[in-house]
Amino acid sequence: GRGGVEVGQFSSSSAGDNNPL
Repeated sequence: GRGGVEVGQFSSSSAGDNNPL
């Protein structure tokens, strides 16, 4: 998701939001 809150993935909406969760 854009906020960088993804389950076992990476955020895919914005390069700057790629935070693992």
